[in-house]
Order: sequence, then structure tokens, then C-alpha cells
Amino acid sequence: MIKNFKIVPLLVMALWLCGCKYFSRHSYEEVLVEIGEQKLMRNQLEAVTMAARTPQDSAMLAEQYIRQWAENVLFYEKATHQSDPELEQLVSNYRRELYLHRYEERLVQREMDHEVSDELVEAYYRLHTDWFVLDINLIKGVLLIVPNGAPSEKKIQKWMMAPESHLEEIEKYAYQYATGYELFLDRWESGNQLKMRMPITDHDQTQLFRNNRLIQVSDSLQTYFLHISERCLVGDAMPLDFAAADIRRIILSRRQAKFLQEHKHELYNDAERMFRIHRYYEPIEFPSALSLDSVPEEQEDEMPAIQLNSKTKSSVSVLSIEQAEDLHADEHEDDAATDKPTEFSAAEFEQNDTTKLQ
Repeated sequence: MIKNFKIVPLLVMALWLCGCKYFSRHSYEEVLVEIGEQKLMRNQLEAVTMAARTPQDSAMLAEQYIRQWAENVLFYEKATHQSDPELEQLVSNYRRELYLHRYEERLVQREMDHEVSDELVEAYYRLHTDWFVLDINLIKGVLLIVPNGAPSEKKIQKWMMAPESHLEEIEKYAYQYATGYELFLDRWESGNQLKMRMPITDHDQTQLFRNNRLIQVSDSLQTYFLHISERCLVGDAMPLDFAAADIRRIILSRRQAKFLQEHKHELYNDAERMFRIHRYYEPIEFPSALSLDSVPEEQEDEMPAIQLNSKTKSSVSVLSIEQAEDLHADEHEDDAATDKPTEFSAAEFEQNDTTKLQ
């Protein structure tokens, strides 16, 4: 027997109202079904019954929805009554991660500077050009596709050798005869994109792009004219305007990581000042003139271990061995990051953009 399943009096009347698609404003938030603390409101049925063609269909859909809703609520209620500490821990961890993720998103969106100047992008690119090497072919140009046997082939060849000077003629001809026309003199197209529009293979691609300004190929139905105004081939340095989007993402990613870390440090320092952090072990106190960064690596192994003492309660601002090791590991990660294009240099620019650009 189902417990706590209370249907509002005159449910039949409610279903009849649904069947008539009658949702008056004053009853829009009326409770139709209640199971424990879960409530099914009248407005939840509106989307379900709106598509019904007849009052009978509407009533049937409403009844099915109510039944499914009740079964799901009861099934969930039964599931949550089972003792499962491991599942509870997973749910708790997931809830915590959701809160952290949402808070970080809002904090970054609200308070972090998202502006990355063209000057900063260019400076980053100039400093790390060897990191941005193409593994695809890129070209700028014009593509004209015409049916086999289309008139004025010689004129097309002449126009396509210098399309910047004959754009009007090309566009008029394309409007009248072409089955395809694309102008990309101001943006890069990859060889992979072009081979989907014309019959060229990966094997032919690099050779064709390197040695020709005008490529003309045909299949059984069409002839393809491709003018190449600029080219960057596999192994060449990635052009700045193509790499710019990736560079901005790198810089913003590093800026976000630094921003969030600084915010965490600020929260930690505030908690220290307010004596909210209580340690129950013998603290390791560093001389005031000694920073963690100045501790030689060989001396870290000689630091005393923490002596746990349940009677000791300290609010002194100190670092545990574990914290010291974490910070030292971060320091080494920063040093090693000079070998990675997504590390170090963006942060370097973030610290002093003006100095770097000068």
C-alpha cells in the first residue's frame, strides 16, 4: 500500500479541466498531487496537455504524466532510504564540486579581466613562434566551380590568375554559370576543408599548393578553379592571424588559473587573520626573514616531522610539511613549464604586460 499518497479532492474534476485545456490564472499554482514533501503543480501539466487534439487525449496524457511522476517520486524515495555510505560520499563530493565549479565560473565572469590586447597576442607569438608549427596546409584565395563545358574558360583562367583585379567579372560570371563560388582572400582555409569541395587528395595537396598560383582540376561533372593568394604549408610557422585565437585561449587560461589561486590565497589569509584556522599539532615556525622559496632543496628533507598533539591548539600562521611540499612542487612545475607552450609565458605576460611589450 502506498503511503503518503494524497490526491487533491475531485482529481477527476482536475483531469476534466486538463482535458478542456482550462488553466485559469488563479489556479495556475494549484497542487494536484502530493507525496510527502513532493508536489505536482497544475502548471507542470500544461506543456503535456497542450499538444493533445481532443479533451479525451488531454485527460489521458495528464493521467499518464501523473502516474509516471508519482512512480518516479516513490522509486527515488525508496532508493534514498537505503543505507549506502559510499554513495552518500560520492553525492557529497559531487555536490561540493558543483558548488565550487559554479562559484569559480561566476567569480571569473564577474571579476576577472577578459581583455587580451592584439599587442599582447603578437608579443607572445613573437617570443614563441617555434611553438606554433603547422601540421596542416593553409591557403587564402578564391574557389570557382563551374559545370563542364561552361563558356569562356580562357577568360576564367585569366581572371583567376589575378582575382583581386577581376572580382566584378568573376562574381557576375559566378552568378550566371557557377555551381559554387567562395571568396576567402581575407581568411585561412585548410587543405582538409578544400578537399571536401574539390577533387584533390592529401598526397597531391602539398605539392599543388606549393608550386601553383592557379589550380584547375575536373571530375565527370564540374571544373574547379582555385586561386592561391597566400599559402602556409605543413612544417611552416603558423601565421599570426591563424594562431591568435589559440594564443588568447592560452593567455586567458593562465590568467584564470592565477586569478583563482590568488583568490584562494586571499580567502586563506583572511581566515588566518580571523583565527578561523585551528591546528592541532606542533607548528613549524620559520624565521621571519626566511621565505619558503629560499629554503634549499637539500634542507627540506631535514625539516622536522609534525608532532601530533591533541592538547595543542595553534592559530599561528605556519606551514605544515605537506603544505611546504605542495608549494615547492608548484615552484618546480613553474620552472618546468618553460618547455610547454601553454605554461609560464602567458603568466609572465600577465605579471607585467607593459614591460614585456616594451
